Amino acid sequence: MICFVTDIQHDREPDILGPVRNMMLTVRDLDGAEIAAVAAPDGGWTHPALVLTAQELAGKTDGGADAFIGGRWVGSTEV
Repeated sequence: MICFVTDIQHDREPDILGPVRNMMLTVRDLDGAEIAAVAAPDGGWTHPALVLTAQELAGKTDGGADAFIGGRWVGSTEV
């Protein structure tokens, strides 16, 4: 399952989602082939929404995957 690195634990951590929260989530296998593309939900992506989406895509990411929102890397099965 994809582990997203978008949950802010401390004030010093960057807001990875802020600039891209309303953009498409793209999931690619480890060879770069697109597995899934998911439009942002109303209000934009949040960490909980991404975790739920990771659970929904779990069967498709068993072989390894990287996740991007608006081209920005936001998570992987390899984290």
